[in-house]
Amino acid sequence: MRKSWLFLFVLMSISLLDFLGCKSTPEEESVPSESVVEAPQPEPEPEAELEPVPEPAEPVYDWTSDNESLIAKITEARVKAIAAGAELYLPEELGVIDSDSNKIQSAYAEGGDPEEFNTSGQNIVLLYEALEQSSIASVRYERINGFDFASYDQDSYDEGVSAAAKARDLLANNGTGAEILEASTLAANSYDKVLNTAFTQKANDKRLEVLDIKKLADSIKANVAQKEQYENAIGFFSNGNKLLQEGDSEEAYNSFSKSLEDLTIVYNNVLEKREAAQAAIEKAKKRIEQSQIKASDADSVAPINEADPEQAAAQDMEEETLNLEKDGE
Repeated sequence: MRKSWLFLFVLMSISLLDFLGCKSTPEEESVPSESVVEAPQPEPEPEAELEPVPEPAEPVYDWTSDNESLIAKITEARVKAIAAGAELYLPEELGVIDSDSNKIQSAYAEGGDPEEFNTSGQNIVLLYEALEQSSIASVRYERINGFDFASYDQDSYDEGVSAAAKARDLLANNGTGAEILEASTLAANSYDKVLNTAFTQKANDKRLEVLDIKKLADSIKANVAQKEQYENAIGFFSNGNKLLQEGDSEEAYNSFSKSLEDLTIVYNNVLEKREAAQAAIEKAKKRIEQSQIKASDADSVAPINEADPEQAAAQDMEEETLNLEKDGE
C-alpha cells in the first residue's frame, strides 16, 4: 500500500513539472505583417549631351601632277595624229576635237574642277589616237586599191572597210574615244593584213626571179668579172631573206627587187663584154684562116725557105685569139 502511494506521488510530481514547464514557455505572438513601403528613389540626373566627334575629313587628292602629264599626252597625241595624215583625211573631225581640247584646258586653267578635267582630258587623248589610227587606215586603204591587192586577202579587206565605216559613224555621233579608237585600230590592222599577205607572196615571187638571174650570172662567171657589183647585189638578196623571216614582207620585197635589178645589170654588163670578146675571137680566127689560105697558095706557087712575114703575122694573130679566149672566160 505504501508502494502504491509512492508510485502515485511520483507520477503526480512528474505531471506537475510537466504542467509548469508548459506554462513557463510563452506562446509566440504572431506579428502582424507590415506592408513594405519602398523609399522613393531619387530621379536620375539627365545625362549630359555629348558633342558628336567630327569624322576626320578625307584627304583631297592633288591632281596637279597627273594633269600636267595629261596635258603633255594631249599635245603628243595630236602631233601623232597630224603626222599620220589627220589634216588630210579627217580635217573637220580634227577641228572639233581641237576645239573641245582647248575648252577643257582653258576651264581648268581658270580654276575648274581638276578631276573633271582629268576625265575629259583622257577622252581627248583617245580621240586623237583614234584620228591617228583612222588616218593610217586611210593610207593603207589607198595603197591596197592602188596596187590592186584586195584579192590577196579579201576577208581582211572587207573587215577593214566595215570597221572604218563604224569609226566614221561614231565620230559623227559623239562616240567615246575608246569606242572610236577600237574601231579605227581594227580597220588599220585589217588593211595591214592585206598588205602583208600580198607583199609576202610578191616577195617570194621576186626571190625566185633573183635566183634565176643569179644562175645565169654564175654561168658566165660574173662573180669574177665584176666581183664588187655582184657581191653588192647578193647582199640585197641576203637581206631580203632576213626580212622575210622577220615578217617584214614589204621591205623584203623591196630588197629582192633591188637585188634583181643590180644582178641583172651585172649579168648584162659581163655578157656584153663576153659577147664582144667572142666576136673579136671569131674575127681573129677568120683572119688567121684567110692568112693561112694565102700562105698555102703562095707556097704552092713559090716556096720560101725563109720565114714568111704573112705566116709570122698569122701566128701572132693566133696567139692574140688565144688571149681573147682566155679573157672571155
